[in-house]
Amino acid sequence: MHTFERYLFKDAIASAVSIMLVLFGILLVVRFATFLGDAATGKLPARFVVTLMVYGSLELLSILLPISMFLGIMLTLGRLYFTSEMIAATACGFGSRAVYVPALCSGLLVAMLAGICATQLTPWSALKINLLRQQGASLVQAEVLPQGEFRYLEDGITVIYMEDVIDKDQLTNIFASSLVNGKRVILTAHAGRFFSDETEAGRYLILNDGWRYQGQTHSLDSQIITFGEHRLHFQLEHEVKTSQRRKLRATRTLWGTGDSRDQAELINRLSAPIIAMLLAALAPSIARTAPRSGRYNNLLPAIAVYLVYTNLINAASSYIEENPLRGIISVFVIHGSMLLYILSSSGCIPALKRRFSP
Repeated sequence: MHTFERYLFKDAIASAVSIMLVLFGILLVVRFATFLGDAATGKLPARFVVTLMVYGSLELLSILLPISMFLGIMLTLGRLYFTSEMIAATACGFGSRAVYVPALCSGLLVAMLAGICATQLTPWSALKINLLRQQGASLVQAEVLPQGEFRYLEDGITVIYMEDVIDKDQLTNIFASSLVNGKRVILTAHAGRFFSDETEAGRYLILNDGWRYQGQTHSLDSQIITFGEHRLHFQLEHEVKTSQRRKLRATRTLWGTGDSRDQAELINRLSAPIIAMLLAALAPSIARTAPRSGRYNNLLPAIAVYLVYTNLINAASSYIEENPLRGIISVFVIHGSMLLYILSSSGCIPALKRRFSP
């Protein structure tokens, strides 16, 4: 790149970083208020808030990177048009290539980062957040359960009695009654604890050294079983729904499953780097203004284009669950329409027509 192109590239990166820090701070405060509210109401231990904030900040990167770079390029070029530096650069022989090369280079850099975040970092951090929430709820559940009393768990169908609590989550002399496949099951155990599994929804009450009673006494289907370890699964109100659990899965597990909902989540993740690249290519044409007309004149139209574009992609990705073929075609049509709009607004299509016209 020439000196002028390097100057645009560095200034665009600096502006993007500044914008991302501002947006990052705003969203982080919102997340912090949510986690702090859960801790204040007893849904989470207070010591989990900082860890949740760290994972929550990683989850935001795939959203903030494309829009920050898009607005960063817009602000950089808007300043050059406002101060008439772009006119001076054009008079010195710098054409549209001097603007699009740094924009596309920055877009390529952000596209790679957004792709890594969307396919690897975001699902991993979302999984950790969900696991921490379940572990926190387990600790809180163990701490608030009264000793020597029968009490329903949060699922509303499991009754538990314990004699004592040791080390916060270690229960002793437990009696539990729950419904398993519509049948009443009674469990007794000498010890137990709550446990959360990051690969499955819900939590478990793990019982050690006990007895399991199922069915009516003296009936043909009654069972009495002794066990060394038994897991009693129960669902909580705050846990993720089945349709949202796909956001917690690793990207490699979504490939080739044949499930339309998995394909919708996969397409949504793979769209992140494409969106970042197309927005970076779109920014120079939207930022173009008359000299002295105002640095921020085109920010609102740019934000409107970003919102319409990303919402259409999200809607098309959701449509894949109902009709996989049409949904995937819709995603490609939206990306293709944005590409055609970029080529048209940048003057590439008229130039190609003049070049190949007889």
